[in-house]
Amino acid sequence: MTKINWQKTISRKETPIRSELIGRGAAFGVSKLLEVPNDNFLFVLDKGNGSAYFDPLQIKAMGEKIVEKLNSNPSFLNNHAKNLINQCENLVKISQKIGYQELKNLSQETLKDSFEVFVKAHFSFSPYMMVPIAIEKVITQRVKEKLLENKRISKNSQKLDFYLGKLLISDRLPETIKEQLDLSRLIQQFAKTKSREGLVRNHWLKYRWLSVYSPSDEPLSLGYFKKKILEALKNRKRTVNKPTSAQFKITIKKLKLDRKTITLIKFLREYVYLRTFRVEQLCKAYLYIQPLFKEIARRANVSLYNFCLCSLDEVKAFLNGRKMLIREDELKRRKKMYLYIIKKGIFKNYSGRNAKKIFEREVEPIKIAKGIIELKGNVAYRGGVIRGKVRIIDKTSIGNFQKGEILVAIMTSPEFVPAIQKSVAIVTDEGGVLCHAAIVSRELNKPCIVGTQIATKVLRNGDLVEVDTIRGIVRKLS
Repeated sequence: MTKINWQKTISRKETPIRSELIGRGAAFGVSKLLEVPNDNFLFVLDKGNGSAYFDPLQIKAMGEKIVEKLNSNPSFLNNHAKNLINQCENLVKISQKIGYQELKNLSQETLKDSFEVFVKAHFSFSPYMMVPIAIEKVITQRVKEKLLENKRISKNSQKLDFYLGKLLISDRLPETIKEQLDLSRLIQQFAKTKSREGLVRNHWLKYRWLSVYSPSDEPLSLGYFKKKILEALKNRKRTVNKPTSAQFKITIKKLKLDRKTITLIKFLREYVYLRTFRVEQLCKAYLYIQPLFKEIARRANVSLYNFCLCSLDEVKAFLNGRKMLIREDELKRRKKMYLYIIKKGIFKNYSGRNAKKIFEREVEPIKIAKGIIELKGNVAYRGGVIRGKVRIIDKTSIGNFQKGEILVAIMTSPEFVPAIQKSVAIVTDEGGVLCHAAIVSRELNKPCIVGTQIATKVLRNGDLVEVDTIRGIVRKLS
């Protein structure tokens, strides 16, 4: 079999069961959605940090097929967006219905049926988690190439970033930003009512899913929102770019773009909203399905986190009557290192030393030169040249972030928004113009550079750095 040049797509605190639900669902669903295979996928969990890898040849084929469909079918964009939203809403609805049952009273057989219904709905949704990678790698590049040829831009990378920023501000806000606006409205209502506790509770019920990136994650507490409201009362300023299509239309007219380029840009712009939307809906689905996962874990006598270290096949075998979900020694090996690989749709998993051996055989390590003081990335939002101290965070250390610092992360997700608000600039290892950090930075007017690849490995907490969002350079000053 031809060796795959695996490329990393994400790296964050993630559980194997989440990644497998996406990877296996995409392995079978992308061919149905786009008529091209996407059945190669690799996931590795190393000391609690999960990294997912894709086959670049298959991702390229996906991107080219999308371009082909956009050019040949005028209704493809609308139909695709509608189907994505329907699959998201269906997954949330099914998860909610299952999670609201009296699960302790259900038979093992009924529990198994509920789990299979959830997996089936997730598999139908999963292909849409892979599409943005193809868009980022293929369509974004084509749009950039076309814009660089434009007379107003004339191969000027700074002008390219400027116009791309104008074109990619969505006319719809993600729910992570709506939460900030709702918070402002809630504070205004405080002056008109004495039932503040009810207002805060409703806000909590509406947005507690923000931290549930993986099924084992705890939802945000009521106390978290009470503290956030107290902070907001001290600083009522909320700077958010309100959705508008006027800027998009003016920029399109100014650049005098051809129809095919406009079609590609409209698809990109649609995914500025949809990319965050589908992750938000997945967070909601995981919140609602948690009671089912907890009940299976209780019957298997394991913690929720340990349950999420298991494979789908192991869960199904347990629900079919196998006495033990997973052996204790196997759990220990998985916590050190766990890897699963899908090739041509065939799933295989490894743990401990075997996982390390397979990973070293499959993935080329990234070599980092010593003494690096300058990093190059992609400008997601221009804000001049910013100086400040570095704070490297992941989802477990968001609370450590201080106002006025430069946020450095592998990549961001919905629960990072409070820290992003406090930051003076954002720098990420991963991502492109459609990633979460890029989208939120444009909505909150935060200077942002994404795709540096090694920022979290080269920089340290407290480093004084210069973030040049004109040239896309991060420079260590001390």
